[in-house]
Amino acid sequence: IKWYPPAPGFYKLNTDGSYMEKEGIGGLGGIIRNSAGDWVVGFHVKTLVITHTHAELLALQHRFQLAVQHSLFPIEVETDSVETIELLQKNHITYQSTLDSCRYQLRRLGSPAVRHSFREGNKAAHLLAKQGSKQATCNHLLVMESPPPSVLVVLQAHKGGLTTSRLVPVSVCNKL
Repeated sequence: IKWYPPAPGFYKLNTDGSYMEKEGIGGLGGIIRNSAGDWVVGFHVKTLVITHTHAELLALQHRFQLAVQHSLFPIEVETDSVETIELLQKNHITYQSTLDSCRYQLRRLGSPAVRHSFREGNKAAHLLAKQGSKQATCNHLLVMESPPPSVLVVLQAHKGGLTTSRLVPVSVCNKL
């Protein structure tokens, strides 16, 4: 498993969400890189969420908005949440307003496919989501034009083609 750069001339968006059930809060994180694998823009934020899936959807929503604001397209989109990808194709009463917002932003970005990436290939976004959950206040979106030191090591490893092995159940492979 590894992070793959986007096609030449494209950007790649990776997002992740973390959820702390006891506190009812989540951390959202995301990164957009160019076809050379270089950091373009990233974010993290702490926010109120009701489930891990809610956190994943909100992370996508924030990142789509940032991509539109910065005119970062054409773009490839990856998340490590299979459930989130499936939800984008149907309706869900609990998440409907977030789903509608994500679909709207996707259309503004040219309707790119949202693909699955295992956590090992999504590690930079995962670290940003964890950092977001540790922010002192909720809903303070931190947009970063350069990577924080804790993520820089992961970015360099991804650019170097670092691979990770993992056993994956057939049931998961059938959903990809």
